Amino acid sequence: MKKISFIFIATLFMMVSCKEKSKQQPVPDLQQPQQVLVVQATGEVLPENGLQSLLSENAGTIKKIYVKAGQHVKKGEPLLLLDNSNQSLTVQDIRLKIATQQAHIEVAKAQSGQTSQNIENKSKELEISKRLYAKGAETKENLTNLENDITIQKHLLNQNEQNVIANQRQLQELKNQLKMNEKSLTDMTLKAPADGIVMDVKVEQGDVLAGFTQYATFAPDGPIVVEAEVDELFANYIELGQTATINIIGYPNVVATGKVVWAVNYLSKKSIFSGSNDEKEDRRVRKIKIKLDSSNKLLLGTKVNCIIKTAK
Repeated sequence: MKKISFIFIATLFMMVSCKEKSKQQPVPDLQQPQQVLVVQATGEVLPENGLQSLLSENAGTIKKIYVKAGQHVKKGEPLLLLDNSNQSLTVQDIRLKIATQQAHIEVAKAQSGQTSQNIENKSKELEISKRLYAKGAETKENLTNLENDITIQKHLLNQNEQNVIANQRQLQELKNQLKMNEKSLTDMTLKAPADGIVMDVKVEQGDVLAGFTQYATFAPDGPIVVEAEVDELFANYIELGQTATINIIGYPNVVATGKVVWAVNYLSKKSIFSGSNDEKEDRRVRKIKIKLDSSNKLLLGTKVNCIIKTAK
């Protein structure tokens, strides 16, 4: 019995001793490498100036879709057509108002012309009456009546001229409205802002599109880059001008080369492949851009590995 107790106490002592040693041993920190010749980054092939979100300034029901995702288009090529029936009616109504206003102006001008002629005729009669009155062959009453008629005609002429000016102002306002609504009518056809590729179409025919709502993602033609992310452990080794080789994820062959042309001076959350099943911890990354040589033929959206040479 004493022998058994001794063994139990010895075992318990060894367990406590091991536990104390394990508490005393510090967990090794993640150490930054002393020498790094290359740095690996994960990225995506994108246009140099990034993808564009295409928005519609006008609201309306989508009447027709002219393109599909992945289609290459030219600048000004129609992409979508919004229902423009209401806008067309507005334009027609303004054109009718313009025609009416122009008719009013012509009538006012004609009246002004007639009134001017009346004033001229009355003025001649007045001169004759004055000469006759001086000879005693005309009455004071007729002379006064002619003077009053001329005053009235001059007042009418002034009113007609003011009416012409007012009508001309209204006509100009209508023309401005017409120009604006005709532009809106044109804007109901949504067109490509430049030569490029429609990456995706986010709407379908018959959908109601609200104003300033994205309807597609667009990649303009031009140089392409790899937007990549470098793990925080190697972020300080990145410098502008460093060369890089590119291979598609899962394949070792080099498919493109390029240079680092842009790198932010801060760390941020990982965005490429974030949330994947094999992601063990919350790592920070430094975002960079690698401008690819013009000879490459990588497709936009391709996920790639970048091997950046850091050794000088």
